[in-house]
Amino acid sequence: DDARRLLEEIQEAIRNNIIEYKNEQLKVTLTFGLASCENHEGYTATIKAADDLLYQGKEGGRNCIKSE
Repeated sequence: DDARRLLEEIQEAIRNNIIEYKNEQLKVTLTFGLASCENHEGYTATIKAADDLLYQGKEGGRNCIKSE
C-alpha cells in the first residue's frame, strides 16, 4: 500500500508539470508496474513481474499503475 501511494504521488507530481521546450508545452505521464518480493522467488523474478505489469499498463492505455 505504501509503495502504491508513493507511485501515485510521483505520478501526480509529474502529470501536473508542464515542460516548455522550443515554444512547445509538453506534458509527461508515467506508467508503473508494481510487484512485491513476497510474491516471487528472488529479485530477478520480482523485477520481471513488475516489467510485465508495466507493459500491460502501456498496452492498456498508459498513465496508470498496474499491480499484482
